[in-house]
Amino acid sequence: MYGTDRKVEQASASASASPRCPKSNKHRIVGRPNRRAQTLLVAVAVAVTAGFPVAAGLRDVNNALYNTVCQGNLATADANSTSTAPSNSTSDFDWLSLKPSTDIQWTSCYDGHQCARLLLPLDYQSNGTSNATTAIALRMIPARNRTNYRGTVLMNPGGPGESGTLYMGLLGPSLAATVGDSFDFLSFDPRGVGASTPRLDCVTTSSERDIWNMQVGNQLLDASDVSLLNLYVARAQLVGARCAAASALNEDIAQYMSTASVATDMLNIVEKLGQEKLQYWGFSYGTILGQYFAAMYPDKIERMVLDGVYDGNNYRASLWNSNVINNEAVIDSLFTFCHQAGPSGCALYDSTPDAIRDRFFGVLESVKHAPVAIPLATPPLVVTYLDLIGMINIKAAPAPAAAAEQLRHAARGRGYAAFFADITRVAPTVGALWAVYHLECTQWPVRPKWRYTGALAGSPAHPILIVQPKFDPAGPLHDALEVRKRYEGTGLLVQNSYGHTTPSAPSACTARYVREYFETGTLPEEGTVCEPDVLPFVGAVNGN
Repeated sequence: MYGTDRKVEQASASASASPRCPKSNKHRIVGRPNRRAQTLLVAVAVAVTAGFPVAAGLRDVNNALYNTVCQGNLATADANSTSTAPSNSTSDFDWLSLKPSTDIQWTSCYDGHQCARLLLPLDYQSNGTSNATTAIALRMIPARNRTNYRGTVLMNPGGPGESGTLYMGLLGPSLAATVGDSFDFLSFDPRGVGASTPRLDCVTTSSERDIWNMQVGNQLLDASDVSLLNLYVARAQLVGARCAAASALNEDIAQYMSTASVATDMLNIVEKLGQEKLQYWGFSYGTILGQYFAAMYPDKIERMVLDGVYDGNNYRASLWNSNVINNEAVIDSLFTFCHQAGPSGCALYDSTPDAIRDRFFGVLESVKHAPVAIPLATPPLVVTYLDLIGMINIKAAPAPAAAAEQLRHAARGRGYAAFFADITRVAPTVGALWAVYHLECTQWPVRPKWRYTGALAGSPAHPILIVQPKFDPAGPLHDALEVRKRYEGTGLLVQNSYGHTTPSAPSACTARYVREYFETGTLPEEGTVCEPDVLPFVGAVNGN
């Protein structure tokens, strides 16, 4: 999923290779930092700033506003939000001890999982003139019901550039249980990422990353401030130069990391598994990957679930803006839930939703002028306005479809300042963060060896199923409806929930429909809506 919980350039500084998982001197893939702990610390800091006793902030932090609106929710299908990595995390396994092969050779790993490294062509456009390969890391939870075996479901958690093998240790068991025990459930590290090699490491140590993040200080991008805009442009240029240099030392891997190449990797994985067609569940950017696959290889789809959809056309244009059109309305909805939950359920409770809203933004404004020190954090932490804005995960209510179109036109024809003005008008709280992604793309020096430039549309061999939160901060329902129009026969299940992707608000109803689709291919009836089993602040509902 999209990483707005990280500091502004951190995602692109990794060049999708994630510097949060640097290689150690033993060439193992090091796990992510404890993001849930960081979120808790920030929540406590905010509570202190707002005038709450620290004890109250700690007691209520799991139900506090900052634990709900921040990426501190494991169920968001985003590994950035996880608690301390479990014992079967990627850091516990020496992937380079596995010899890569042109056929999948499974080795037992973690706790009952299977791992392999599959050799695939580095350059799909070489026409046989190159023997260069990439070793793709695979991790699978085997089916327990072999009598009614139904094949393998591939999963991509998003990003772009998130580690699928890491996610398998975090959310794999619950997702595998959803599709059913008659399926193998498999994910992979996309080329250039995680345990796949060659790997692109633009930032090789956590210290480098931390120093880099500190340099921007508390300054959120403002395109009307020429000196600040120039600073962000210079940082984007530096990121591009570092990544290009790192790529040149690693088989020019950045040229071969396009979505088209990863989609073709999925096709090859399916064929190496001995299956004719793909069964797939993609989250967030994984829905982009699914859209590309369905356009490039429509006859190779047996099942495809797209969850938390982002419009592939907007992504391909490097705009990163259609997904923000609902953000502000969603933030406002959380204040209503906070008020409904009462003081025992929400640490920022006040007399009315509007009063809660005022308190929330008052805290943000306070931290803008007076960052909060947390000396007992490891390492010691100073929470800035930029940190808090970067951690907010907005929830959404429907906004006019025209808003997205206006943003597209702004970015396309009227220059960056106009684009920035429009995106921050539509999403005043976090629009500046998303605008940075577009800015960084303009300064990226590496061009892919292969891009799929055809229409992101088609008639798949089996209808796609979109499962979509009604109030998704990074993949709005508007985008899901646009994508649905382009792929013939696509079904739609709307989950009446708040959060990015449906696992952000568990729903037994949604799980039943997803399993039925994978097992039988049946789509939900038109207009089907599932209710979540958990609401923000309020907690369990529907008898759960």
